[in-house]
Amino acid sequence: MSQNARGESSQLIERLQYLMLRRQTGEMDEKELRELESLLSESVARELYIKMVYEAVELASLLAAVDEEGRRINLGPLEGPGVGWSERSQGTAPSLPARSGSEKGLLHKAKRSPLMAVMLIFLISVGGAFLALLPVVFDQFWKPAAIIRQPTAIIEEPREVGAYVVRIENEAWEAGFSGGELEQQLSVGSHVRLQEGVLQLQFVSGAMVIIEGPAAFRVDSPDSGELISGSLASYVPPEAIGFTVIAGGLEVVDMGTEFSLKINEDETADVQVRRGEVVARNRNSSVATPFSREIFSNQAVRIDASNAEVSVIEFDGSAFDGLLEHSGRFIAYSTRAGVIGNQHDPRNAAHGHDFVVQQAIEVTHLGVFDSGGDGFKSVLTAELWSRDDNGTPENPDDDRGIAKLAELTFTPEHPGELVAGDRFKALEESVELPLGAYTIIARGYGRGDQNINMSTAHLNANRVTSSEAYMDTDDGNGAISFVGTGRWSQMAQPETFPTNVHASDDGTTAHPFAAGTFEFSLVNP
Repeated sequence: MSQNARGESSQLIERLQYLMLRRQTGEMDEKELRELESLLSESVARELYIKMVYEAVELASLLAAVDEEGRRINLGPLEGPGVGWSERSQGTAPSLPARSGSEKGLLHKAKRSPLMAVMLIFLISVGGAFLALLPVVFDQFWKPAAIIRQPTAIIEEPREVGAYVVRIENEAWEAGFSGGELEQQLSVGSHVRLQEGVLQLQFVSGAMVIIEGPAAFRVDSPDSGELISGSLASYVPPEAIGFTVIAGGLEVVDMGTEFSLKINEDETADVQVRRGEVVARNRNSSVATPFSREIFSNQAVRIDASNAEVSVIEFDGSAFDGLLEHSGRFIAYSTRAGVIGNQHDPRNAAHGHDFVVQQAIEVTHLGVFDSGGDGFKSVLTAELWSRDDNGTPENPDDDRGIAKLAELTFTPEHPGELVAGDRFKALEESVELPLGAYTIIARGYGRGDQNINMSTAHLNANRVTSSEAYMDTDDGNGAISFVGTGRWSQMAQPETFPTNVHASDDGTTAHPFAAGTFEFSLVNP
């Protein structure tokens, strides 16, 4: 052996000894563990390792064979034929290699020299560390190839944290997988396989993903994941823009939005955007027909990434049920996508609703109804007012406006962001609402832009049978209450609180108009 080769072998032995001692003392970190695994995957390091383990075993046997009076017992040679690599590949557990003359000499010197015995004791302590990893090595290099391990949990060996489990509902895990607990960490590379139920993940980047079974999903990084099968819905706040979901050959990059992704049986993928924008493109740049497609609010497409076919499909808002609630964001009055208004009001009057704050909220956006979702022909204004109920909350007729707290305008040039059937704009500064009475209204509806009025005449004329047919409400888990009254004014009076009270014919609906709305979050969730 050349001097260089001996030097490299010596360095390798020293490194193996160091790593094994680190593992034995519990001080080994993740990087060192990966290094040790890498070293043991090399044939030279494996042979050195087995040789050191053999010496440690023989030395341990030597010290064990000492009687009460300290007399050494000659055990004789430990015989055992060597095992070639071909035998290992067939699953045969290896025997320890036969001792060489130099190894026998080492033991002979130890019997005669107390100093050498002390040194051997030290080596045995190192050998204990080698033995601790012996089952790992045997498992890695001699385990029969026919035995395939099955995953037993959605959380693998901890590495970089990619996401956290923040909600689990009615889950049933696929065979071989078990669920985690709330706030449990999912490391990069972790798999989730649901037969049924709902699992919500909060990624480190801030993105939120709700997976509904049956589905399979993998956490790829703190800001990306792969949908292997099934469907998901995702909310991506501004700080997590760029969050990416892979589905087969498709890559969906979020630009700050709410979107859903579903893998169909024919391996096509449905992408729906409730709000904002995503970019869908080929994951494999070598595809003969690469593509990149921008998808915007209230749009839905079906994509076959294998041949770059993209077809428009009907937008389905039900894919987002519960997404806003579990992201900590709520829309008080949400008109469904595509709804057409039923009232032509030439007076540009104000229309809106009363509500009561039961738990402090923060209003972040104001919105107005957009008939048909096609933008505006005139200027509309959303206003948020504080309200004095005059000590008689059961009688809305004697209420008056206290102050206009926020106001935003929506124009044909700048209509705002379409979310289902309403358009929203963010306030420059959010408005915190403490407990009390409030009203949200919108002004400017006329012949060019229709609102919805739930009076009998309008219902019969436009086949709108009930408020539940066109609008949903969200009280933020009880943070606000809808008191069942609407407000309107006779004429356009921008700085005036509307005093006319209107309820549906049965007096029960909380939203007789589609007009003004707002988005909010909880101050102390």
